Amino acid sequence: MAKSTWPDSSAKDTALVTVDVVIDPNVFSIRPSSHQLLIAAGLPTVFLLLGASFYIVGGAFRHPGLSIALAIGAACFLALVGAYVVAYVRNTRLFSFSSTFGRRDWRGRVKAWPKSELAELRFQRVDWGGSVPRLMYLFIGRDRHLLFRLEPNFWKEADVRRFAEGVGVKVLEAPPATSKAFQKEFPEAMPPWMAHTRMRTVIWVAFFLVTVLILPVLLAIVLPRLP
Repeated sequence: MAKSTWPDSSAKDTALVTVDVVIDPNVFSIRPSSHQLLIAAGLPTVFLLLGASFYIVGGAFRHPGLSIALAIGAACFLALVGAYVVAYVRNTRLFSFSSTFGRRDWRGRVKAWPKSELAELRFQRVDWGGSVPRLMYLFIGRDRHLLFRLEPNFWKEADVRRFAEGVGVKVLEAPPATSKAFQKEFPEAMPPWMAHTRMRTVIWVAFFLVTVLILPVLLAIVLPRLP
């Protein structure tokens, strides 16, 4: 005959404890948009790698050493871009607590300020000499200095507006500004040479010449002499 097992009547009754969980609406964070970041960083990288691949394939028979060097360089460049995108998405945050807010960058470094330090969040386009002025999200302090800025290509506007509402700061949509006017208002935001269109153009042209013309020629000369 099967025996029934009943709980021991001497066992102590377990008391039920009710815990009230209070969620603080001031504690939250937002993160960059991985979709927008992949589009911003991925499309230029794809076109650059396609151009390099045509050059590598076209010169594979005439300059095998140069083609190998460019292939290695393209692979390293792709790995660096991929590592940066992954680190930016995983580490970068805007966060808010009861009395402070702050930012964690792609390297994991954290910087925080009292909420009273933030005066406004400005949406403003800056003309860097291109066809379309570049939009930026500017977090401006009480003494009118720039705390930090965000790239719209990496962040959703709705998330940034929600963050501003959460920290209790107004959003100001300012008219476009020239690079010189922006550098004059926020000198800590960028080096002085970036505010000058001619100087910026000369630096970019020099970088392009070194990267695309001089470096491959040097590799073509040096690599065949290697043992």
